Amino acid sequence: MLKYILIFLFVFHAPSSFADTKETYRQLSIFNEVYNRVKDQYVEELTDKELVEKALNGMLQALDPHSSYMNEEVYKEMQMDTSGTFGGLGIEITTDKGFIKIISPIDEPCR
Repeated sequence: MLKYILIFLFVFHAPSSFADTKETYRQLSIFNEVYNRVKDQYVEELTDKELVEKALNGMLQALDPHSSYMNEEVYKEMQMDTSGTFGGLGIEITTDKGFIKIISPIDEPCR
């Protein structure tokens, strides 16, 4: 019985999966065509690495404003910039007649 269910699922899901794969390859073919035209005809000469990184960054930035591609060099730099400890002053503030007024310090550190 299980054998027939698996065959049934394969038969009915295979065409859909094949269609998805075929569409993916069609889209990748379009990407490849655009990539080659840019590589050959763009006003400035770009390396393959530059083009691929720009393509990846464009894909991620199109998803949302907070996503972008970091190559290994940029990632390492970001790791160095954000490592270590940070400090600050915790205070409660308000405004009084258009001026900022300190109400009290905050004793507990933020975590």
